[in-house]
Amino acid sequence: MYLATFSNHLNVYGLLPRPSLAIGLSNTNLIISWTTNFSTGYILQTTTNLSGNWLNVTDSVTTVGWTNEVTIPGTKATTFFRLKLKLNQSGLISG
Repeated sequence: MYLATFSNHLNVYGLLPRPSLAIGLSNTNLIISWTTNFSTGYILQTTTNLSGNWLNVTDSVTTVGWTNEVTIPGTKATTFFRLKLKLNQSGLISG
């Protein structure tokens, strides 16, 4: 849906599906990836406890073909990952 306002802004709501993560292994490393059509506006986060605090992953994101990838050293601890939409102070997507 497109919504034009009287202040000459074009707001877009609900057009893109939520991205999904893929997780693979390379030796002892985790390769976490998502498609490049979600390259901006999302940040990868991690936690070891779903009721705990989520922390931003600080490892660099590389683009391989049509995929964004982050390589993270594997551990034996249970670890969860998610992509979180980045919003600025106005509540708009920030890239």
